[in-house]
Amino acid sequence: MLTIKDLATINTRLDCIEELLGKEKLFFEVGKYIGGFIFDIDHLLAQFIHCGKSASVRSAQSLIMNIICLKKILEQCPLLGEACNRYENELFKAIATNLNNSELQKLLEEIERILVEDVNYCKLNRF
Repeated sequence: MLTIKDLATINTRLDCIEELLGKEKLFFEVGKYIGGFIFDIDHLLAQFIHCGKSASVRSAQSLIMNIICLKKILEQCPLLGEACNRYENELFKAIATNLNNSELQKLLEEIERILVEDVNYCKLNRF
């Protein structure tokens, strides 16, 4: 992880914290949606990039589980984006814009088209 040395970036982040603390109701709303991201997103995305040497039942099960986890994350994005959009700070606005990206919605729709509706996930210790 890199240390941030840019004063403008540091101040923007401090302003975000100040706004979070100043708007208690929104703070808890954002916290509720962030709580929906129960997966390590970086690890999850790395799993999609990693190509195994051979296909197996275990690797197929892992891939299916990762897709289900991604679906759960994508379902939370618009809700978190809407909550972030209620803040005035430019960083929150940028986060809201990214979370409401139409490509994320298209990806979610494609996953929903492929997965059986009653598929659930189980929390694994690997995240």
